[in-house]
Amino acid sequence: MKMQKAIRILLKPLILCLICSFTTVLTAQNAFSTYKNTMKVLENQTGNHCQNSNSLYLKLQNTGSQTMDVQIAVQNINGTWETREFLNISSGADTGDKIVICETNGHYKLYARPSTEANSMKFPEPYQLNK
Repeated sequence: MKMQKAIRILLKPLILCLICSFTTVLTAQNAFSTYKNTMKVLENQTGNHCQNSNSLYLKLQNTGSQTMDVQIAVQNINGTWETREFLNISSGADTGDKIVICETNGHYKLYARPSTEANSMKFPEPYQLNK
């Protein structure tokens, strides 16, 4: 009986911690999805860059009313994800010719946040996407 009580006492903080972490992840996902619509895909071309048929070129535009940061997560041919960030994209501005991925299966995800929220809204790390 003492052992079961001790286990319960030890598990309560762990369970609470897991619940808080899960809630934080969901809140961040909801926040990113709120802002994702402010980034419009102007161009999406495959196979035209790096002399590679598995290349991807994207051009994004900030259609929102505030300066935004955007992260693009691109899935490699082997299924792993890598990320790139573009910071301080002014309202109405685009990313220019900066987003060229030479080796990808073509799948990508966009995450966006107001630049003023960089300290409170962290973009996902590649290891989180590769779980």
